[in-house]
Amino acid sequence: MTKKYFLLFCLIVFCSFVCEKLISLQCHTFAANGSWNSNKKINVMPFGIMGMNEFISDRQSLAGEQLNLGAWFGYQDVVYKKNLGNFSSLVVDFNIENEKSYLWIDLNCSSDLCLSYRMSANSNLSSGFYHIKKSGEFAGAPISAPYIEQAGMHQVKILLENESIKTYRIFLDDKFIRSINYEFEEKPLRFRSGSQPVSISKIEITDQSGKPETLTFSAIFSWWRFFTLFALFVTLTVAVTVWKKDPIPATAIILVLSFLAVFFYEFDKHYWSHLYLTNVVNPSQSSPGIVADRIEKARQLIFTGQSAVPKIEPISEIRINDYQIITSDGNVRAVKNLETELGNLGTAYNWGLGTAYLKVAILG
Repeated sequence: MTKKYFLLFCLIVFCSFVCEKLISLQCHTFAANGSWNSNKKINVMPFGIMGMNEFISDRQSLAGEQLNLGAWFGYQDVVYKKNLGNFSSLVVDFNIENEKSYLWIDLNCSSDLCLSYRMSANSNLSSGFYHIKKSGEFAGAPISAPYIEQAGMHQVKILLENESIKTYRIFLDDKFIRSINYEFEEKPLRFRSGSQPVSISKIEITDQSGKPETLTFSAIFSWWRFFTLFALFVTLTVAVTVWKKDPIPATAIILVLSFLAVFFYEFDKHYWSHLYLTNVVNPSQSSPGIVADRIEKARQLIFTGQSAVPKIEPISEIRINDYQIITSDGNVRAVKNLETELGNLGTAYNWGLGTAYLKVAILG
């Protein structure tokens, strides 16, 4: 009998743990993670950008417990809230999901210029090191770097080589790429993507004292929620055991609950949290239908207290300017196709073209 109760106790602990993970996954969003900012949100166009709010508030951005920079129309631009300071190593594990994907990482910035490294599997967009103005323009010729030859998991390492002259060595998949000098004081941790899917699973930062810090995108575990569930399952077990005078029925109930919790956790982590309830974002995905839509809205209301309805920002300023886009720093970009430009106004595509600071819309 003692062995039965011990096994039952272990089952209760396991069931409580998995149920807590399942609940925490339901609240798992970019905003709830709290460690990152979206530059789309910070440097927002006055009329908003498609998918900007959804990337922050919905779960696709952290689906699968990784940072999905291709979510919500792509061209995402995220920055860690803390400045890296003087680090001895930075290791990033990322997934290039197809032959058109690429990942930008900003290495070093001044007030108006950043040194950025693009790791690309796209033959039309070279890998290399670029100086980029805050307005999005390239400054000078890039320094070329090897392409990523195939899609899949990759790792970039930035290791301190010489502290006195601030030189770092960069490795991609353990192959030396080049050494760079950090010319500026600001060392952001900033990632950008294109329209194609690319994700980051883990980041490891080691400071110069040797203290490591690991950044992941896992759902945040809550001990108070775990103990609440534990108390609930213990109460259920005691009630059933007293009623039946035998721990076997309670064991069966907890076993079934454990199985269901594991099933729904894996189903949600690997499928449901990736799902868009509209095929506008992913045209290749068929619409999940009205039942799925209602289930998702109910889930949002229960776990986040609000239904994530797409938000539409109003246009605050429109001006005619001979088919040109004027950015906030005074730069002008000619419009090649007015109809296309108007059709893409406020989209992630336009953001990706470098119109991050657009303050004047166009009409013809």
